[in-house]
Amino acid sequence: MINRRKFIVGSGSLLGLPLLESLGDIIENKKRLVFVFSPNGMNMNSWTPKDVGVLNELPPTLQPFNNYKDKILILSGLAQTKARANGDGGGDHARSMSTYLTGVQIKKTDGKNISGGISADQIAAKHYRSITRFGSLELGCESGKQSGNCDSGYSCAYSSTISWNSATSPLPKDNNPRSIFERIYGGNTPESKERILYKKSILDGVSREVDLLNKDLSGSDKRKLEEYINSVRDIERRIEMEESKPKELSGQRELYSDIPEFFDDHCKILIDLIGLALLTDSTRVVSLVLADEGSNRPYPKIEVKEGHHELSHHGNDIIKQESIAKINKHHSEQVAYLFDKLNSLQHNGSSILDDTIISYGCGIEDGNSHAHHNLPIMVGGGGLTGGKHILYPNETPLNNLWLSLLNSVNIKSDPFGDSSFLLSLA
Repeated sequence: MINRRKFIVGSGSLLGLPLLESLGDIIENKKRLVFVFSPNGMNMNSWTPKDVGVLNELPPTLQPFNNYKDKILILSGLAQTKARANGDGGGDHARSMSTYLTGVQIKKTDGKNISGGISADQIAAKHYRSITRFGSLELGCESGKQSGNCDSGYSCAYSSTISWNSATSPLPKDNNPRSIFERIYGGNTPESKERILYKKSILDGVSREVDLLNKDLSGSDKRKLEEYINSVRDIERRIEMEESKPKELSGQRELYSDIPEFFDDHCKILIDLIGLALLTDSTRVVSLVLADEGSNRPYPKIEVKEGHHELSHHGNDIIKQESIAKINKHHSEQVAYLFDKLNSLQHNGSSILDDTIISYGCGIEDGNSHAHHNLPIMVGGGGLTGGKHILYPNETPLNNLWLSLLNSVNIKSDPFGDSSFLLSLA
């Protein structure tokens, strides 16, 4: 039985509310998990801290996290051995993404008979499904294909999916802000379709109910509700602005199906939606894919005109390596924005970030070598003693980290994939 959060309902609109003490909401620490994935490996020289132990200075790729240095851990030595060929030949990109959260060797096929394993986020989702509206949200800044051959005989489902509900059920991610917004606030109803058609705000249908509610709120709760309403209004406005822009059907746009068109604008809208979903306790588990494995997206805003995947095969060319470092840092900036967003959202006298563990990393170490050991991994947020660079023994299973993070949010899971023991995060 779902313990439903309070809603404001009016004129076909359904507006979830943040926690409001004036309404007698039970204030509790709600543990949350957000998994962020970046493709094609890292420029490890720009990612890895100089020393093990205390983080005195963040390396270039991680500079965007300077404000959160005491809340993050940089983890070295972790490996995803099931992303290696292990007799299956080429296809490191497909394997690195599909095994990232599962630790299970996938079946090499480009047909419908795909096979992998349950992912860490979905183990958490099953735990929360009875107490939140959505067990999890799967989001991405690229749409990704779910069929066809995308990497050396592997199905496109493998190279575009990190979330797996079961061995045969990859969970497609949603990259459309409007679709995500409606899922959180309206659903696919006649009322919501009419509202979108006539460019009405979801707030129009609940304005009277909001005014009535305000009469029962304390001063601090009134401010909290006002900030929340303004956030909803702002994201609606930004989605409408992007939808109204003329769309050029260039090959690049058709390839990525980006809504909005620019990567950082797109990521920030998705991250703001993540913030609203967590604030309203619509879910406590989110996966965010910054780009699919093998993505060859260029990044003209940061003066990288070549494709990401093409550059990742740098052959030790210094210019190409510098471009990869630029892309890596640009991705880190989006994740730092996620930290900022969750840190700005308050409940129970603390920020949502304080109760949320965020992981960020790749399933490939360096794109040129396609290595799957010493992966670039960072974790941060609530409940962690940060400010450290931890070096684990070489070949330590990445799934041991996922098992440990589940344990950190009080989800007692049996070992899964190739996990075998809990890691020390101190």
